[in-house]
Amino acid sequence: MLNIKPLSLFIPPLNFGITICIVACILQKFKLKSIAKKFYLFSIFWITIWSLPITSLLIGGFLENINPPFDLNKKIKYDAIVVLGGHIRHGQTNWFSNYDKKTATTRIDVAAKLYFAGISKKIICSGGSLDGKISEAKYMSNIAKKNGILREDLYLEEKSRTTHENALFVNEQIKKLKLKNIILVTSALHMPRAKASFLNVGITNIIAAPTHSQIIWKKNKFNLIVPNYITLIASKTIIKEYVAIFIYWYRGWI
Repeated sequence: MLNIKPLSLFIPPLNFGITICIVACILQKFKLKSIAKKFYLFSIFWITIWSLPITSLLIGGFLENINPPFDLNKKIKYDAIVVLGGHIRHGQTNWFSNYDKKTATTRIDVAAKLYFAGISKKIICSGGSLDGKISEAKYMSNIAKKNGILREDLYLEEKSRTTHENALFVNEQIKKLKLKNIILVTSALHMPRAKASFLNVGITNIIAAPTHSQIIWKKNKFNLIVPNYITLIASKTIIKEYVAIFIYWYRGWI
């Protein structure tokens, strides 16, 4: 059964490139020089292409732009806001910049804006404990309460460990609370897979409210084709998302 976790070690472009180099060395040792040369060249190509900002802008930006930002001026009310745990570079404002906590906008921040705009008065925080004692849902609800969201308006789903499970377990809460429509909040990059997962379990009355796009280039346009270390490291999230989309499609989850 296909699973993304065993592949996670090889998803970062640098790791994958080094792995291909090692394979090339083994091939060369067995005197398969022609094949080894192709592996060496592919390794260089793979690392180089993912270090270029233009690659992230085209491939990652495609996913981010599928779902536009939610218009807070809309007067339509929704039964609940569903915010998914996890993070894409901790809500970083710009993919190509160093992390700045002061300007970061997280998923729960977006949910709070919707809540205070009167779009919905229920927030379902979804996410289990991945590394630590506290669940992502609990962590988000703690932040929400500090920001002034009422405790009685918060609902927790603390069992899920994947996007597929987010959809399954949130669907249980939707049925229990007898909700008719929801707003889904997650990162712009993650939203296509997340929304498709929710649709797949039968949650059809759903609208996307992604966080702001992070893959934005504001520097000299000529530097788009200049290798960049920050871009190389960050691009693993784009590759991971495409791999996850393929696995979810293969397993019939989207």
